[in-house]
Amino acid sequence: MLLTLYGNKPSQHLFHMTVSLGLSSNQLWGYIPEDLFAATALVSLDLGNNTAIQGPISSSISKLSELQQLSLGNTSMIGHLPGELFERLTKLEYLDVGGAHFSGTLPENIGLLNATLIDLSLNDNMFSGAIPEALHQLTQLGTYLLVRVDGCVFIGCWPLTL
Repeated sequence: MLLTLYGNKPSQHLFHMTVSLGLSSNQLWGYIPEDLFAATALVSLDLGNNTAIQGPISSSISKLSELQQLSLGNTSMIGHLPGELFERLTKLEYLDVGGAHFSGTLPENIGLLNATLIDLSLNDNMFSGAIPEALHQLTQLGTYLLVRVDGCVFIGCWPLTL
């Protein structure tokens, strides 16, 4: 398992109060355990640069509704990005899945992040298909929005507002 705790484990109460979990570049391996999604106060979750983390993103990630920063970049995660990621994580400012092994089309409901998203890294994955019309909504109203998509195989034109 990715996060197996040995010895004295933190109480569930303390785990629920955790607001930031930064485990990037720690040579972690395996799947993200469902227990992690019980930390509902998480604002920042960084599991990036752990190339042996594998498997799909669980739809249980939607329980982390306070997340503002999510980094799963440079992992060996596979599958599609679940729609729940955008439906319930509406506070996301930073989403990095670049350099993983995700595939499929982007969910149309990515536009639900219009009010918050500042940095979106989709690069070096196997995303394909049409560019969601909802990306036209990701304008951040006068703020700079950075979108990285190099290495993906999308069909269509990117919105000029990006």
